[in-house]
Amino acid sequence: LKSYKKRYSKKRGLKKLDCYYENKLFNKFLHLYEIAQKIKNEKKRSKYFFFKKYDIVLFLLSLLPVIGLIHPILFGLSHKYPGILGACEESHIETNYYTGLAYMIVSLIIVSVVLFVVIYILLKLIKYQRLKSGRGKMNINQYYHLCKGIF
Repeated sequence: LKSYKKRYSKKRGLKKLDCYYENKLFNKFLHLYEIAQKIKNEKKRSKYFFFKKYDIVLFLLSLLPVIGLIHPILFGLSHKYPGILGACEESHIETNYYTGLAYMIVSLIIVSVVLFVVIYILLKLIKYQRLKSGRGKMNINQYYHLCKGIF
């Protein structure tokens, strides 16, 4: 964990970016681990601390997919369901199919980004625990037992 400056300078491109964010995540994991060790015996206080510190971040992350619903709420889906501001009254082309498709694409992209971020963080958490325990290469059975101990 301490050799990241040397490791970071050797990387290029996306690997350098991955190493940068991995280092940031590892520092955050270390910080959380130290706090958990300090308030280990006080479960109520530790839950309050974590929710107080990270509740707004988790709340905003969970609301990110709702961004795809803002446009339909403001402008409506069709003449049956007018939005708050209302749609354009002049009918130039048939747009119902395209607007529904656009909302679906935006929602799908946002949900997939959130899902990929969560998966990335979980993978780095497993890597952090593996490095912290001093294990090198592991087979599937050892990974299973490591993950069982983490979660």
